Amino acid sequence: MSPICPASRRGGHCRVPDHHPIINIILYIIFRTGLNLKMADPSLTSVQMCAAILVTMYGMYFANEARGVLLLIYI
Repeated sequence: MSPICPASRRGGHCRVPDHHPIINIILYIIFRTGLNLKMADPSLTSVQMCAAILVTMYGMYFANEARGVLLLIYI
């Protein structure tokens, strides 16, 4: 079975999205401080959905042969 990440074919390591934990930390701080209550959508649903979609699509970008299977799961 071939590796999912093209960098691992060359002996390198796959790059994991570094921004995912940062997004979670920022959202946690916003919820804990109550800043979300000042916004039109206090649950920040659209922000959370966009962050999740971006992280998922970033991973699927490097999925080469497994992209079809991941699309079935994603959709």
